[in-house]
Amino acid sequence: MNLYRTLNDLSKPGIWAIVNERDRLVYLSQSNNVLSSMSRNIDMIHNKSHSCRKLLRDKSLLSFVVLEELTTESNRKLRLNYWIDYYRNKGYTLYRKHNGEATYTPKLFVTKDYKIHVTLVNKRNDKLIVGVFDKMDDATQFITTYYYNTFYTITYSDNILTKEYYNRKKAVV
Repeated sequence: MNLYRTLNDLSKPGIWAIVNERDRLVYLSQSNNVLSSMSRNIDMIHNKSHSCRKLLRDKSLLSFVVLEELTTESNRKLRLNYWIDYYRNKGYTLYRKHNGEATYTPKLFVTKDYKIHVTLVNKRNDKLIVGVFDKMDDATQFITTYYYNTFYTITYSDNILTKEYYNRKKAVV
């Protein structure tokens, strides 16, 4: 295995964990640079300066795991939610409570030109348009198909109106 390639791959956005298999504890994190984030945490544990005191206590039991490499910025928190649920369902306890869990709710907005925007809105009122439709039935069907229950990946509609919306946005930038 080429060490440079491995390190280069780790310098990308992703989700990673510190796992204590014996006590079934996990510390989960997302970062735009996994290598940098993991290195910083290893250093803080080694220097006894990490804010999570339980990690310092369990130092000899810890292993570091890269869970997922990501390509889009917007999915990081959602994918972190996926891994939180994954480990909880396997009986693990989190080392720390995650205040940064992303919870998006799909909402419908009707524009001045009578287009229906399917928009994901989080607690901070950040908005992400994932679909543009002519008909309310089509918009609600899209939500029912992709956003009815818990979701961990943002799915954009591949219809013509959504593509035109994002092409116009790119042209303005």
